[in-house]
Amino acid sequence: MTLANSKDTPKRIEARFKREERAQEGAQAMLEYVAEGRAVREKTARLRTLRLAAEAGKKDAEVKAAAKRAKGSVKKAADKVTGGVKLKVKGKVAKAVGKELGSKKDALTKTFSARSSPADATRP
Repeated sequence: MTLANSKDTPKRIEARFKREERAQEGAQAMLEYVAEGRAVREKTARLRTLRLAAEAGKKDAEVKAAAKRAKGSVKKAADKVTGGVKLKVKGKVAKAVGKELGSKKDALTKTFSARSSPADATRP
C-alpha cells in the first residue's frame, strides 16, 4: 500500500494545485467583472451628465431664439408704425460701411495679387 500511496501523492498534489489555480483564476475573473461593471456605471453617469447638459443648452438656445424672434416682431411692428425712417438710415449706413470695407479689401487683394503674379517672378 505504500507504493499506491506514493503514486497517489503526486496526483493529490497536482489536484490540489489545480484547485488552487482555478480559485485564483476565479478570484481574478471576479475582480475583472467588478471593475468592468464599475467602469460601465461611471461611463453611463458621465454620458448622462453630458446629455443633460446638452439638453439644457438646447433649451437655452431655444429661449434665446424665441426672444430674438419676439424682438424682431417688435421691431417690425415699430417699423410699420414709424415708417421705418430710423431703420432705413441704419441700413444705408451699414451698407456704405460694407462697401467701403469691401473696396479696401479689393484694393489690398489686387495689390497682393500684383506682387505675387508669375510675371514678377520671371523678372530679375
